[in-house]
Amino acid sequence: MGVLGLTPFLQKLCPSVIQHLPDRLQSLAGKRVILDGTLLTQRVHCIPISHPYRHILGWYRIVIYVSFRTQV
Repeated sequence: MGVLGLTPFLQKLCPSVIQHLPDRLQSLAGKRVILDGTLLTQRVHCIPISHPYRHILGWYRIVIYVSFRTQV
């Protein structure tokens, strides 16, 4: 769900915090990133597999992907 109106608020108050990342995850290497995982958890929970912990499996795959993509 996120925080209603957060993006427009940040764009108005401190526009430098919203940036385009041309090289995607590489520019985030070595930085702390905070995600609102509510919607993401719901999406990975709906993965079409019959694993009882598919939401955890989905998050695991995301973490592995991010870890692999940000290695220097």
